[in-house]
Amino acid sequence: MVRIKKIYAIGENDAPEVFKDGISLSAQETLTIVKYFQRINLNKTDLDSKGKAFETFMGSYFRGDFGQYFTPRPIVKFIVESLPITHKSRVLDTSCGSGGFLLYALDKVREQANEFYHPVKEEKDHYTYWHDFAEKNLFGIEIND
Repeated sequence: MVRIKKIYAIGENDAPEVFKDGISLSAQETLTIVKYFQRINLNKTDLDSKGKAFETFMGSYFRGDFGQYFTPRPIVKFIVESLPITHKSRVLDTSCGSGGFLLYALDKVREQANEFYHPVKEEKDHYTYWHDFAEKNLFGIEIND
């Protein structure tokens, strides 16, 4: 639990608007969750899985308390694939929620980077291509914290 609290403290320092309520789980509850999630590599999990997990765990909360509804992932994917988004496009989602449209737009530009740069041999250029897009051209607005 000490290690978890140290990691949480880093989050509180870096993003106090997100990490503002402290940890309300007991040591046993935290251990149970850590044991379950330590088997999962989120870096190797696709966007659909991450978004679906968020919507599954948080969906009923948002629908119940805020009347919010998530755009189904197949629709998000279809819309983003239909748009002529490139690394020079500006993308704004005015109701971004979990960021599904923004993540799919980023993924689209990341795939486009493969057309210009080899992901390993030209790693720095590949990274710069999509990272600059993410940093300078993706914008999301959400009314709820």
